[in-house]
Amino acid sequence: MAQCCLAGLWLRHGFYDESHVISQDIETPTGGFWHAIVHRREPDYGNARYWFRRVGSHPIFPDLNNAAIAAGWPDSALWDAKHFVDKVENVMRVGKTHENHALCIAVQEIEWRLLFDYSWKNSL
Repeated sequence: MAQCCLAGLWLRHGFYDESHVISQDIETPTGGFWHAIVHRREPDYGNARYWFRRVGSHPIFPDLNNAAIAAGWPDSALWDAKHFVDKVENVMRVGKTHENHALCIAVQEIEWRLLFDYSWKNSL
């Protein structure tokens, strides 16, 4: 999990290659989650969807879903990471003028914070 923290920190500061090198070698759902985010941010949306399929359900999904809804994301019973990749892809096709651009950025921030906190707490 300490390696997950490193992958997350590299990602946070825009060093996608460094984050990718670390996360691709972590064969856990959390490592796969970081790996998927790297691909979504590159952007390589198909690869991001592949890695989110491998992640399956992650322990942060309920908190992520609730926090995303509080931020304005459409209400849903469960967090769907692949659907979020679809939304980000659609928003990025239009760019900053898309009505959901700021919301996608806010949800990605929430996602990073929750996943980093989870990684940190489980690395101790």
